[in-house]
Amino acid sequence: MLISSSINDKAKFRIKGQQKGKEDPYFYFENESGNIHVSVMKWSDLIETNKRKLKYMANVLKTKDISVHDL
Repeated sequence: MLISSSINDKAKFRIKGQQKGKEDPYFYFENESGNIHVSVMKWSDLIETNKRKLKYMANVLKTKDISVHDL
């Protein structure tokens, strides 16, 4: 996985060209045997994706946010 703070227009154009037929919006490259997969994303996308996953898991597990200072 390649992570950057920003992706320029040329890179966005190349990434979109590679994504045809793929469900992964960050897909960039996969070799013929399928054992190497490269994805490109911004740090902000990675953080937002993980926040959504954590929120989902918290809802499933019915956990409550507790501040460290409250312990």
